[in-house]
Amino acid sequence: MSRRAIAPCGALSFAFSGSTRPAAVVAFAVLLSACAASDAGMPAKSDIEPVYTSIREGDCRSVSGASMASFEKRGVTAKECRAPEGWRVYAVSSPERSWLEVGHDDRLWSSEQQIVYDAAAGNFPNLGADRIEWRVRSGVPQAVIFRISAEAELKSARDRPRTITRLAVVKLSPQGPRFCGMAASNAEARALADAPTPCETALPSR
Repeated sequence: MSRRAIAPCGALSFAFSGSTRPAAVVAFAVLLSACAASDAGMPAKSDIEPVYTSIREGDCRSVSGASMASFEKRGVTAKECRAPEGWRVYAVSSPERSWLEVGHDDRLWSSEQQIVYDAAAGNFPNLGADRIEWRVRSGVPQAVIFRISAEAELKSARDRPRTITRLAVVKLSPQGPRFCGMAASNAEARALADAPTPCETALPSR
């Protein structure tokens, strides 16, 4: 590659500096992912493959023993669903809200803070699809993407109820998963999940 072709990618981090708007974060992730492949002399094609698992209630099992006691102590209910080898995933719910929690070895991390409070798509956010997408490279999960549905805020008495859906993206690491943000489309969510840069927000450990 010539220096002229590489230069625009090298300038991305400078151009992005200081922007914290969600739309800007997603756009930056898309560009950075493409640039990483381009700078390596490769086409902008990911070596990451999608793996889908179900979080439908009938496909998951009730937790028991110490796990059940831990969830009950927090005032929530949980079902353990299938996950790629090495990881566990739980569909967790409280009255009117639900989210995912992921586990590795004897540790557990929750997305409740981000899904319900910090990055809530709207009022009463809940898991919004029966399956989730794992982004897997060489058999190792790199990230998980799951849909959230919420009620749009009514700004006036004439507003009609409306449902908002967003895709939450969490990058996975045995040292601790990190929340990357919310995306409006599958393409944006996958670009955010596959980008080589780490995500800033660590999921709280339970």
